Amino acid sequence: MFIDFMIGVFLLGSLFHLSMAIWNVKVISPFGISKKANIAYGISVLCFTIGLYLYKNGLDTMLKDYIYLGGIFAVAYTVALGLWSNKIGKQK
Repeated sequence: MFIDFMIGVFLLGSLFHLSMAIWNVKVISPFGISKKANIAYGISVLCFTIGLYLYKNGLDTMLKDYIYLGGIFAVAYTVALGLWSNKIGKQK
């Protein structure tokens, strides 16, 4: 139960650091304050949550757990939307 809680906390943390890095908001992370540091930290935390989930539950359960896959989709959607909007903003 505690591991599931930590997986959710770290997944939310990766979403936070990746979205703040994409939107050019300076947030402190263990790797530093820069945009690259937040992207590196967000990706490393995301990989940690995936590894922790696979260790606890396995790949078969991960593919059937729609709540966790929804969290992964939210991270991917936020990153894609942020990159797209930054690209559109730079063209004007």
